[in-house]
Amino acid sequence: MKIISLALIFSASILLTPLIGTERHIEHFYYENYLGDNQGLTGLIGYYHDTYISPHVYFTVGTAWATTGFHGGYGTAALGLGYSAPLNADLEWDAKVMVGAGGHFLIEAGGGILTQWQTGLRHRLADHFYGEIRYGGLNYPNGNYSVNTLSYGVAVDYSVLTWK
Repeated sequence: MKIISLALIFSASILLTPLIGTERHIEHFYYENYLGDNQGLTGLIGYYHDTYISPHVYFTVGTAWATTGFHGGYGTAALGLGYSAPLNADLEWDAKVMVGAGGHFLIEAGGGILTQWQTGLRHRLADHFYGEIRYGGLNYPNGNYSVNTLSYGVAVDYSVLTWK
């Protein structure tokens, strides 16, 4: 299921490229901590793919899956919009909002619809390779589960050919 989720997310993002005419993509691989009253769910690994629709605005899709805590099988999938602004030649500020679905039968997710936001910094470590740290929140509006998140990981920035 996780491999299928990743394949669908990557495919959707690549297929959107010719429709929106962008060549910039960023892939994020990260570890995310759920802070506060997390009901025993503490850490996830995640993958997000950003497809830029302008120099600063992007469409994002992604997924995250539990790796630590008491809820193996918990996962999320979300899509949304983000904004990235350079602070200097090697540092970018980034923020995104997303909606999606997720859950586990032991989490009070209220049907599984979720909202999520993140903001953070992306620092260039080498050409097209970044280290990232993000803070955010995840909420199941119809349920009784809401946490703050702290994520850190790496990102790869690349360009692809677009169909004309």
